[in-house]
Amino acid sequence: MGNVARNLQIEGEAARSLLANIRDVIGDDDDMAMTAVEGETSLLETIGEAVDRIAELDAHVEALEIHLKALK
Repeated sequence: MGNVARNLQIEGEAARSLLANIRDVIGDDDDMAMTAVEGETSLLETIGEAVDRIAELDAHVEALEIHLKALK
């Protein structure tokens, strides 16, 4: 999870920086902000990777709980 967390931090900061730099141009246009973030960063892909990793870890927890019950 360390890599995923670090990537989220990096991409989140890139998105914040991008939005700070273009805020005067786009104003409060959320659609334009989303388009800019999507086009200029890998934030959305990184969020997807994080969600996938969480699902994978949840599956591991479930499997380990089943295994632990079988061992008892």
